[in-house]
Amino acid sequence: MPIAEETGLIVPLGAWVLRAACVQLAEWRRLPQGAGLTMGVNVSRRQLTDPGFEDLLADALGTAALEPGALRLEISEIELSRYPDGLRSRLVHLLEAREIAMVEVPEEEFLSLGPNVLALGPRRAITVDANPVTRSRMQAAGVEVLTYPGNQICLNGDGGPTCLTRPLARA
Repeated sequence: MPIAEETGLIVPLGAWVLRAACVQLAEWRRLPQGAGLTMGVNVSRRQLTDPGFEDLLADALGTAALEPGALRLEISEIELSRYPDGLRSRLVHLLEAREIAMVEVPEEEFLSLGPNVLALGPRRAITVDANPVTRSRMQAAGVEVLTYPGNQICLNGDGGPTCLTRPLARA
C-alpha cells in the first residue's frame, strides 16, 4: 500500500475497492441474513483529498442502490493526526453530509484487527475482543458490541474478505 500511496495509484485502486465493496454489500443485503448489514472501507489521506472522491462515493453508493449509512469510511488515527486540519475537516464534512457516523480506531489496535468490525444491524456489531479502546468508543457511540476471540480464524493482512465476512460469503 505504501507504494500505491506514493505513486498515486491508491486513487484508482481505492476507487475500484470502494465500488466493489458497495456492489458486494448490496449483494449480501439481498440475502435474508444480510438485511441491514453495513460495511467499512479503509481509505487513505490521498483518496480523501482527491477532488473527485465525493462524486466517486456518491456514484458507488447510487450504483449499488445503498443508502449512505450502509458504508463506513475508515481511516487510521495516525493519518488524521498527520494532517489534522485539512483532512479532518474534509472527512468530517463528507461524513456529515452523508449522515455517516465515525468511530476512530487507534493505530495501536490495527495489528490486533481493531478496524475489523461487522455490523449486525443498526447500532449492533461484532468485533475481536483484543481491542478495548475501539470497543469502548463504539459503545460510547451507542453501539451494542459483541466480541469473540479472533485468534483462531483471523489472519491479519491475509487479503480477501475479512474473518468476520467469510461466514456470510460462504452462506
